[in-house]
Amino acid sequence: MAALWAWISAEVVRLLMLPALTDSSAFADTSAGGGGILGLALAALLAALALVVAVRVAQDLGGTRSPAYVRALTMRALALRLAFLPLRDPDARGRTRPRAPDAVATS
Repeated sequence: MAALWAWISAEVVRLLMLPALTDSSAFADTSAGGGGILGLALAALLAALALVVAVRVAQDLGGTRSPAYVRALTMRALALRLAFLPLRDPDARGRTRPRAPDAVATS
């Protein structure tokens, strides 16, 4: 999600810098009172940004998680616990001692 936010912020900066880097009169036809291409692009950008923010807020405030998400979290927690099992005591009562490997005949 952080990569998405970084990409969105980079695009916002790029679009805001576009009129300064180019001839802004080529993008905006202000003679008829309209915003031109730049106004349309800005409106589309703001709509997309509002949609992203709305989806993010809805995810954060949702509270309920899907069963697949809960199952994935549970499996991840179990895997982390099982990854660090304590080693068993080889000298414990009733446990046979490991045998040395057979001697390899070298001739």
